[in-house]
Amino acid sequence: GLFEHVCFEFGVGMDAAAQHELLGRVHAHPELEADVFEEPDEDQASDLLEARPLQDVAALLSHMRSDDAADALLDLPQERRQSVLDLLPELQRQKITMLLGYQEATAGGLMSVDYLSVPAASTVADTIRAVAGATDMQPEAIVVAFCHDRDQRLVGAVSLVALVQAAPASTMEALADPNPVHVHPDADLTEIT
Repeated sequence: GLFEHVCFEFGVGMDAAAQHELLGRVHAHPELEADVFEEPDEDQASDLLEARPLQDVAALLSHMRSDDAADALLDLPQERRQSVLDLLPELQRQKITMLLGYQEATAGGLMSVDYLSVPAASTVADTIRAVAGATDMQPEAIVVAFCHDRDQRLVGAVSLVALVQAAPASTMEALADPNPVHVHPDADLTEIT
């Protein structure tokens, strides 16, 4: 498809003018453009971003995953970052600002801020409705549903497949793996691994 074609072209060492021309061809498809833009290496991405008007950069970042958008924002010259951030939709701006508060080589710097968590007493039917309503999240962010206690602490995780296969009246608490793998946002790469 077009996505694979454009990514292949980027991967074979196109010069800057050709890269700009190729991105121009997908500019009318914001989601596709955002996906393609995540493919170049950091130097290519930085050059391509720097050459664009602030409005275009903000529009592109608004269609990217928040963690990728935060990385892209840091590739901009410092004097442009706040201007681009101010042009982003409120929800995306909040997510990116949160991610920028963590060191790059920590769990917080690597994570996505999209996740779905429901009270542990929620039924499977309730949780599936919550998944269906989570249209502002990346699909991969909701392949697992988490559950929390009254103090908002993580108490378990259930895969989407397990939810679909379970009885609708079952509770998250009954289905959940009570100790899913997790780390603190300040965890370093060794601990994450």
